[in-house]
Amino acid sequence: MQRMDSDKLKYAISIAKGYNCAEAVYYVLYYLDKIYHDGYEEEALNELAINDNSFIFKYGEKDFGRAIKWKKAFFQRLFSLNNKDELESIPNYLKI
Repeated sequence: MQRMDSDKLKYAISIAKGYNCAEAVYYVLYYLDKIYHDGYEEEALNELAINDNSFIFKYGEKDFGRAIKWKKAFFQRLFSLNNKDELESIPNYLKI
């Protein structure tokens, strides 16, 4: 994405939206910006036009049936040996 011109970026975003992956792409770009801040992420984030980005601060909607807000900040989670202390219960896929 860093080497894409505006037209190619818009096309890539339209594909992400078409496959209902806009939030996943937003999530990745948001945290790439936090880590590297290369400058290209901002245009892509704006192009995605996500109105409510609160999903990036939560996890577990599919695994637990509800979204749970992270207790630790992003860089604490990133550099943690594990994040088991974040879990409130066993994920649904382990209950089978």
